[in-house]
This record gives sequence, C-alpha cells and structure tokens, in this order.
Amino acid sequence: MIVMIYSNNKKIICKSVHIEFVNINQTRFIDEKDIKSMISRYYGDITKMPLNTINISMLENTIKKHPSVKKVEVYKKINGILYIEVEQRIPIVRIINDSNENFYIDKEGVLMPISGNNTARVIVANGNIKENFSEKTSNVFNDTLDLKVLKDIYLISKFIHDDRFLSAQTTQIYVNTSGEYELVPRVGWHIVLLGDIERYKKKLEYLKYFYINVLNKQGWNKYNILNLKFEEQIICEKK
Repeated sequence: MIVMIYSNNKKIICKSVHIEFVNINQTRFIDEKDIKSMISRYYGDITKMPLNTINISMLENTIKKHPSVKKVEVYKKINGILYIEVEQRIPIVRIINDSNENFYIDKEGVLMPISGNNTARVIVANGNIKENFSEKTSNVFNDTLDLKVLKDIYLISKFIHDDRFLSAQTTQIYVNTSGEYELVPRVGWHIVLLGDIERYKKKLEYLKYFYINVLNKQGWNKYNILNLKFEEQIICEKK
C-alpha cells in the first residue's frame, strides 16, 4: 500500500499555482503576477511538472528575496495544486531623502522599495536625510552602518503609528539642518518642534495630552509653534 501511494505521488502533476495573501486588508505592494514572474524567472513553467520534483524550500527562499515579502509558505496537495501563502511587509513611514529617493520603512525597521502597484498612506519623512536605500541598508538596526537618522525616524514613526490618535493627526516628519525633528499635523496650522530623539515617547505623550485637553478646547489654530524640546513642558508661540 505504501509503495503504491509513493508511486502515485510521483505521478501527480502540478496543475496550477494558487497564491494567497495573508494580510488581505493591507495595501498590496506585490501581487500574483509578481510572484509568478519570480517563479518563472528562476524555475521556468512549473505547471505540468511532477509535484515531487518541485523544491519547496528553494521556492520559499526565492520568493522571500522580494523586499516587500515578510513571510512565505509553500505546500503541495494531492489535487495537483501548489499553494503559496504570502505575508507582505507593512510600511509605517515613507522616506524622501535629500537626493529625492523614495523608500519605506516597515513595522520591523526593514527598508522597502516604492511599489509600482500601490502607494501606502503613511507618514512622510523628508528634509536632511542622507541615507539611501540599498541591500546594505536593509534594516535600520544594522550596527555596521551609521543609520541614526533612519533609526530615529523609525522609532518616532512606530510610536505614532501604534497610537490611533497621533497616527490620524500626524502627516509629516521633517529633519531640519540641525538634525532635529519637526512634526507637521493634519489638523491645525502649527509646527511641532520635537527636538532630538531623547525622551521622544514622553514628548509625544505630552503632545497628545495637549491636543486633547488644550487645543481641542482653545482652538486648533491658536498657535504657530508647539515646542517640546524642553523637559516636561510645552512652550507655545501664538500667532
């Protein structure tokens, strides 16, 4: 019986490739066409090939090379269909460096290229940003490179992204010539001076409190500048 099952499995032909995306509610940066194109480029047409000749591990590693892919799982079924489950990376900030190069940083600090399929609606960071996108700068936590600005932007963006109120209120992070960070809000004609990365969580918590408990009552357009650079206080400049 075992011999017959093994013999029959060797004869099962790959009828088709079924690709499923795990995080279907996220903006799509890679689609079925991209995945199939990668497979075809490295392995040719795998349909009509015996399933047992398809190297699952190599196929997974190939698809993982795409910078927008976080995780991939490939498995076979006796109906002759090859199933591929893809989980893509989720960007939280779009970088525009001083050379006008665009790329994303995802939730885990991994750099992602801009996709031709879609554009993510995330915070934009620009200004005095020298770092660019390359294979060597694949992660902001790479200790072998000086990626301080990108790491700082990631930390600020991650905190804002994880807070529903701040995420809805913040549209831009600007790096000025002093290497300090400024925030541009969605509501209100003011600039937030965040300063350096020190105490950034406390600063953003104070900002949220000030928005909800002060500006929400006094009016969102009362001030030109909200300065968070000083410890445990917000200095406001009126219009």
